[in-house]
Amino acid sequence: MAPSEAPKQSKGAAFFSRLLSSLISWGIVAGIFFAKDTRALVGIVAVIGILGVVEFFVLTNGVEGKGNRLWALA
Repeated sequence: MAPSEAPKQSKGAAFFSRLLSSLISWGIVAGIFFAKDTRALVGIVAVIGILGVVEFFVLTNGVEGKGNRLWALA
């Protein structure tokens, strides 16, 4: 049985969804920045850092030398 493919999104719809998520994300970051709450700022930086590390590991999952991925993060 062949895997089912997700319906393709038009370029305009993909652009709009990315634009909307970007504006929401920047709105949250700007709100935290202007609130001058240090704990919230540290928290958002930590969340963004963790998401970046997760994305790095997902993207390099099939690459040779998996042991070197930890050194790359350091």
